[in-house]
Amino acid sequence: MDGARIKAMRGIPALTLVMSMGLGLAGGLNPTYAGEPAAGMTTAALATIKSDQVQMRAAQAVERLGQEAVAVLSDHSLNKEQRASYFHKILSRDLDIPVLAKFMLGRYWKRATADQRAAYTEVFTAFILKTYSTRLGGAKVDAFHVVKANKAKNSKDIFVHTRVIRSDADPVQATWRIRPYGDEFRIVDLVVEGISMAITLRQEFASILRKGDGVDGLIQKLKDRIT
Repeated sequence: MDGARIKAMRGIPALTLVMSMGLGLAGGLNPTYAGEPAAGMTTAALATIKSDQVQMRAAQAVERLGQEAVAVLSDHSLNKEQRASYFHKILSRDLDIPVLAKFMLGRYWKRATADQRAAYTEVFTAFILKTYSTRLGGAKVDAFHVVKANKAKNSKDIFVHTRVIRSDADPVQATWRIRPYGDEFRIVDLVVEGISMAITLRQEFASILRKGDGVDGLIQKLKDRIT
């Protein structure tokens, strides 16, 4: 990864880093009912997506999740560990770990044995939940707003564009890629200031895999990170 991309990633708030890892939702993002806008959604956003109920509900789901996170981060009665515990539950509820794990492994998924896939998915789950719930517990985010939503080209996915406000830094533009599954929605990627978080982590894993240690080597490195 080049220096410019690394520098850009350092400026990304923990909220967007964490939620970029959500390629899916075990329990699903629970959207508000159609026509019931989330509290922080801008008037412009509502005007942009009001004609498409699926886009509306996807935007509402992202908005609600963002506002929920901001509320926890703003609760000064909670310490960092308590916030991390809360977000561990959120991530456990909202991430489709099997889909994310498979995507991150890329072509090596097909090469892996059934036992390797199982072991990798188990440690990947622990890695994602521990690493990112801890980071999110210490995040500083003041506000979260949905700006607009639009359908992805040649896909049922929906892009929900948001703006993350921080008092100590410039606002961050984050685009969530949402996949509808009936009444639930799954986050399949998050692009922050032009950087895809899912692809970035996949590239990091590929670098480890290419060094010759293979899937077993990656599994061990993930274990080392969570111990």
